[in-house]
Amino acid sequence: MQDSALNTERSETRIQRFALGIAVLCVIGYWMLLRTWVAPISVVLGALLAWLNFRWLSAGIDGILYSANSRRIKYLIAKFLLRLVLILVVLCVIIRVSLSATGGVLLGLSVYILAIMAEAISSLFQTAKR
Repeated sequence: MQDSALNTERSETRIQRFALGIAVLCVIGYWMLLRTWVAPISVVLGALLAWLNFRWLSAGIDGILYSANSRRIKYLIAKFLLRLVLILVVLCVIIRVSLSATGGVLLGLSVYILAIMAEAISSLFQTAKR
C-alpha cells in the first residue's frame, strides 16, 4: 500500500514538472504568435489558476478520503465551490479585457490537462519497458 502512495507522489511530482515545462512553452509560443505583453501574462495567469485548481483539488480529495469529520468535509466542499467561482470570475474579467487574453488564459488552464496526459503516456512507456 505504501508503494502505491509513493508512486502517486512521484507521479504528482512529474506532473508538476511537465506542467511547468508546458507552461513555459505556451508562454513563449503565445507571445511569438501575438507579440503583445497581454499574451504571456494571460497564459501565466491561466497556468497559475490551473496550479491553484490542481493543489486545491488534490488537497480536497485527500481531505475527503482521509477525514471522517463532517465539518471538515463541508469546509472542503465550500473550498471546491470557491475554486470554481474564482476561475469563473477571472475568466469573466479576462473576457471583458481582451479576447487574446482569453485565449491565453484558456491555454494556461489547459497546462495541467496536458501535463497529466504527458504523465500518462510516460507511465505507459515505462510500464511497457518493464
